[in-house]
Amino acid sequence: MRILLMLLALGGAAAGQAQEAPAADVTVDPAEMAAAIRSETRTDLLVGAALGAYQAKDYTTMQLVLERVVELRPYLADLKFMLARAYALQDRKTEAYNTLTQLSQQGLSFDMDGDADFENLRGFQLYDFIQEQFARNAAPFGAATTAFRIEETDLLIESIAHDPTGERFLVGSVTTGQILAIGKNGTLTRFIRPDQENGLLGVTALAVDDQRGRLWVTSTGSLQARHTDESMRGASRLHAFELATGKHLLTVDAPVKPILFIDIAVAADGRLFIADATKPIVWAVEDAATDAPKLEPFFSGRGLTGIRALTLDTAGGQLYLADYELGLFGIDLQAQQLYPIQMGEMLNLAGIDDVAWYEDSLVLVQNGVKPRRVLRLQLDPSHRRALHVQAVESAHPSFRNPVAGTLGPDGFFLIANSHRNEYDPRTGSPRPGIQLTPHTVLRIDPTFSWDPQGARAPAATIIEG
Repeated sequence: MRILLMLLALGGAAAGQAQEAPAADVTVDPAEMAAAIRSETRTDLLVGAALGAYQAKDYTTMQLVLERVVELRPYLADLKFMLARAYALQDRKTEAYNTLTQLSQQGLSFDMDGDADFENLRGFQLYDFIQEQFARNAAPFGAATTAFRIEETDLLIESIAHDPTGERFLVGSVTTGQILAIGKNGTLTRFIRPDQENGLLGVTALAVDDQRGRLWVTSTGSLQARHTDESMRGASRLHAFELATGKHLLTVDAPVKPILFIDIAVAADGRLFIADATKPIVWAVEDAATDAPKLEPFFSGRGLTGIRALTLDTAGGQLYLADYELGLFGIDLQAQQLYPIQMGEMLNLAGIDDVAWYEDSLVLVQNGVKPRRVLRLQLDPSHRRALHVQAVESAHPSFRNPVAGTLGPDGFFLIANSHRNEYDPRTGSPRPGIQLTPHTVLRIDPTFSWDPQGARAPAATIIEG
């Protein structure tokens, strides 16, 4: 208990809260402290304690806590960089260099120059080499072109789908609940508007089922959805529209609150799979072709931190999901069994915000690492192990929180600059002083520099799995 109180006190100090120091007569055995840290699983508590230890200049405790955090969340690069900081502050050069080298080999980028905490590492050739590698990783890489821009700024667009029959793209607005169509000439039209019949809230995901002529939409009653009221907070809905005309077909309410439907995957047989971002749950609609489909829990992943994106392989037997902190997983649909994608230590898959199936590979959008990038990850025939991974686009100047993408004609089309972080979560309005910019949709070539059988590309190649 006293170990927990000390961790809580450290975390409170980091948050600027008034915390009383442990009583003077309470002594803590270092071995007991280390054992307690190793058994702790609450990462938020541990991160707070690490920040508190840093402020208290207790770098030994900072190191012990961060080693446990990295064990629990090996992909969170900012925390691994913080661990390197703890090593450097103790002049533990070998551990610091090893940690920084791994981050650089994962294609990530940090800037240590001018940071006094890394002073003990400077003046050595290995420091210069790592810093140069970080700089190379930060350089733009790829051949993306601008597909179109949406000049109206206060829309908060976080969903996109391609309609091959209509030869157009569809995007959804969180703030207005509208679905917009962008034709081949770049002309934007209002395709679907929220009304009392369709009940559209803030649009969070779109999926086209062109075989059945349907557009599937999820929406939620977030603060940013300005046409909703307090009664809709935490509500999510599934909607179906005629793809050609936008005629409303049906709306299904999520059975409980709070639920945040954030992505949809459509199987070849018409089944739907929907990701819930508030809980590690995948919902399914088995009878999607009927007039009264039912939303039912399909999979609950204990131990997952939050599902951000879903996609299906071409055969439809494997469902892939991205957990923002833990990386990439698959679900065998027949067995309903979750499995991690096996890969080498030199691949970091934190911060995946979208995933799509392309040929024998997954296209991954990473906005939770530096640099922000789009990876292509080739799987082996079992679909459970990574064979080869490369960045096909990295550090593009338009990458300001890239989010959702869709496969379209001749490429992967990505919303490069979501405004998600520009909105105040307490009010739902843009933060004071923020100047929203037009949304840019990039066309990214998934084959750019792709050479799984040959030599590695420049710094954009991440691993051989």
